Amino acid sequence: MLSNKMTVSLMSLITILALAFVATPAMAGFGVSLSEVQDAAGPTTLMDVSHDDGLQVERPPTTLNAVVKFDKAVILLAASVDVSGYDANGNFLPGVVTTYADATTAATEVTIPITIPAASPGPPVVPAVTKVTLRIMKDIDSADPFNTDKSNELKTDIHLLDANPNAAPALGPDVLKIAMVGEPFATVTTAEFQAHILLSEEPKGGLNKDLIELGELDFGSLTKLASPSTVTIGDAGIVNRPGVTLTVTDAVSTLASWRDGDVHLYLLTVKTKPGEKTALIRVKNFLSKEQPTGAQNQETYVRASDSALVEGRDKLTVKTNTPVTAIKAAGIEVKLLNEGIIPKGGYLVVAKDTGGSAVRNPGDAKKSPVGTARQPFGLTYNLISGGLPNLEAFLANGGTIDLVAPQSGLVISEIMWGTDASLGDTDATKVVNSQYIEIRNTTGADIKMGDGTHKLIFYPAGATLPAASTVKDRVGTVGAGGYWSIAGKGQSGRTGVNEGTADVVAVVPTQALISMQRSISAAGLAADGTMASSWAASVPPGLNFDPNKVGTRVGSPGSAPIAYPTPPAPPTVAPTIPVAGAADIMITEIMVDTGDGRLPQWIELTNVSGAEKSLAGWSLMIENADADADVIGTTVSIDLSGTLGVGGGANAGGTMGKSLLLVGGTARSSDNLSGSARIVDISSEVGQRGRYAFISTMGFEASLIPVQKTGILTPGDVAGNLNAAEAWDIPMDENGRSSLIRREAAGTGTDANGWILASATSLVTGPATWYGSDEDAGTPGYDAGGPLPVELSHFRPARNKDTGQVVITWATQSELNNAGFFIKRSQQRDGQFQVINAVMIPGAGTTSEKQFYTYTDTTAQPNVVYYYQIEDVSLDGNRQTLTNGIRLKGHIGAAGKLTSTWGELKSSNE
Repeated sequence: MLSNKMTVSLMSLITILALAFVATPAMAGFGVSLSEVQDAAGPTTLMDVSHDDGLQVERPPTTLNAVVKFDKAVILLAASVDVSGYDANGNFLPGVVTTYADATTAATEVTIPITIPAASPGPPVVPAVTKVTLRIMKDIDSADPFNTDKSNELKTDIHLLDANPNAAPALGPDVLKIAMVGEPFATVTTAEFQAHILLSEEPKGGLNKDLIELGELDFGSLTKLASPSTVTIGDAGIVNRPGVTLTVTDAVSTLASWRDGDVHLYLLTVKTKPGEKTALIRVKNFLSKEQPTGAQNQETYVRASDSALVEGRDKLTVKTNTPVTAIKAAGIEVKLLNEGIIPKGGYLVVAKDTGGSAVRNPGDAKKSPVGTARQPFGLTYNLISGGLPNLEAFLANGGTIDLVAPQSGLVISEIMWGTDASLGDTDATKVVNSQYIEIRNTTGADIKMGDGTHKLIFYPAGATLPAASTVKDRVGTVGAGGYWSIAGKGQSGRTGVNEGTADVVAVVPTQALISMQRSISAAGLAADGTMASSWAASVPPGLNFDPNKVGTRVGSPGSAPIAYPTPPAPPTVAPTIPVAGAADIMITEIMVDTGDGRLPQWIELTNVSGAEKSLAGWSLMIENADADADVIGTTVSIDLSGTLGVGGGANAGGTMGKSLLLVGGTARSSDNLSGSARIVDISSEVGQRGRYAFISTMGFEASLIPVQKTGILTPGDVAGNLNAAEAWDIPMDENGRSSLIRREAAGTGTDANGWILASATSLVTGPATWYGSDEDAGTPGYDAGGPLPVELSHFRPARNKDTGQVVITWATQSELNNAGFFIKRSQQRDGQFQVINAVMIPGAGTTSEKQFYTYTDTTAQPNVVYYYQIEDVSLDGNRQTLTNGIRLKGHIGAAGKLTSTWGELKSSNE
């Protein structure tokens, strides 16, 4: 008998001999790479300056040298070298050539000259070459006669950038502007406000809250916006950095980063704190975008000293005065003067400050104008002071004003919301003193105020409003159609008070402050004060303003305007389709694969509300990975319109809701989609760079933007992996095009578990529906019932060792309107499954707690292989199969075992 040691040695020998007879796989080809790019006139090495899109170098005058390095010495022939050039739009340019000749000696490093033609305005027009593609053919023999290896292929892009326009002196990464959205000089009295931050270059990793100083403010949110085509910097002639002078309006190309040719705009939402505070918003020092090894030195934004920071560009000083009640649903109450008089057929002007408003004071507000010793201008109104909030900031953020009084016949007829910018930071607490609210008395009698029963109540965006029937009048920028802007319905301005020629550079001495007037008929009938169409900017001449006050104001406080705007005609009574709410429309399926650029991408949107809804005012925003050059850009905005109704059965949208298909180009489709109004070709709208591609395969985030109710951008459904809490890759099918099908539940759009390849389900065996190719795996335009009512987390058939019977256990993570379950069995995986429990196993109805179930199959025969499924039944009778067949041998066979995590699909998986 062999010893253990000898046994081990013998086994090792057998293993070695066995390995010796295993066929050796073919050796891979040897490597070839682009070592560097030189300016032929230098030859100065042109450094790669960015990882953004392949190799990026400064454009040489005429010729560049591409230095190619081989891992083995070769004799490179000209026939193995190919170069081509392209313009900024990806069009081939024939003028790019190489003069490389056949090599006569072997070398591991070869220099290939590439001639680049100069651009010309024509005629004919010769566009600039922005990209050169260099290709070295594969299978070049090694020069070593004893080595039979062949080379790999090299195909690489060289992107040519114009010389850095800010090279001397270098502008570098810069903060171009920090400014409030709305009136930049107003004291903020709301719980939140917004500011724009404009950078010449995106920080490494993107701008985030850790790079922003907020002082006496709290961070709310930060959203990247589409870049503007021009940038308004501010006052002309101000030097922002040594040697760099910015004008009032500069083209983006003047201010943008040299490497990406773009500026970067962000929307910052900031939360205020109760009380009077002054806060300073600034951007901290940051590194510019990441660069490759050997590139130019990393550029850094270095903030200047505090004394050198420019207000409105490098920093933003914000004064806040937020009452504790400002963030409560009850609103801010402003009680009107006790024992004051609102004249019959006349007006009461409630001013932030009676002197600062420049409205002429007609006399004692506790007396009726009639019979008093007043000038003619003062016979129609009284003037009082009130603790008004900043009306511009309040209305710009979606505010509502209620007029409360014991009498009827009072309406808010005029609002001066403009602020006086000429007071600036020297007297920021008074910039809103010009504001006032005019109240009209349409009755034939004086109305005497008293006991605090006459008041104005200011409700911020999102507050719970009392029933309109409980107030005498309601106005504001949030109505039935959603939030509307006061832009163009009034104006902030400059009175020029305390300003001289030397105080303000290149600013018009005065700019009128303009109020907005409400449409009121001759009979005193006021148009709906919460509709944008009910308000218009006042027109000159201004009435009842103090002629001795500096500056120009347009309005008619205490007097009827020259002509009230005509109230809009009552709309024709017709059935209206309600505008969809944020939760009514979902992104249910996405085709990311383009089939190597041959077929279009598409996104399916589905109405999950159960009723017809309008998409008026909706849009879809797509943010793509910055590094993906194959799509149209990092941000895509698509306007939506039309209506989506309820479903109509198979091939017509299913029972849950009809779908809208946004496609990246025209293509063939299945019969149920052919000629459908539910297909919208967005290729022309998004101006795509890569054919058919508007979604990045590297990373994307698609956000549905419903009609906005406030001034703060609030998206609806969101899908994608770009900004997901946990990073995940977009699944792709290696065997062909397959869409991603969505688990229709809130919050799943940015979760990897919320999506599954259509090709991995049996959905593709259902009704034939496709867009692009009939070989695609997907279900565009088809939704067979929305989310399943059960989230199944466990399903396991197993044999009981004591009885030999098949015991099936399962668990649910949650249930919604769940009536119960049926167990189905078949002897073939693809065979006919039959229900084996005569009585339905009761479900738990609706619950968010985990539930456990057990069923014993007493009819299973010995030594027979079975496949088991579980079917769910909802309270409304819908039946859904939750699993594919799970194999188990009956009775004495080996126990089967499966634990499966179920992705709740948009359709039955039968």
